[in-house]
Amino acid sequence: MAANKSTKAQVITIDDLTMEQFRVESFDVRKYNIIFYSIRDLYGRESQRLGSDSFDWKAFKTQFEICFGRPEDCHYTTEQLLNFAQNKFT
Repeated sequence: MAANKSTKAQVITIDDLTMEQFRVESFDVRKYNIIFYSIRDLYGRESQRLGSDSFDWKAFKTQFEICFGRPEDCHYTTEQLLNFAQNKFT
């Protein structure tokens, strides 16, 4: 009996760098950014609601960045952000 050789087609990764200004970030990056900014917005609105009338969004965003970093730094995983949001806002 002759051995059957299986051949796999090589998968070629598509490089979309030539898309320049029309280039779309990966799904994971977009998902992380959406979660990050949603948490920041919810946290800020809740702080504003519970705080005084002189709530300062600029000061809040600065403090939020100290605690959570910037989205491009990815201080936390997507799962950590989702767990935080679930525990804090539900």
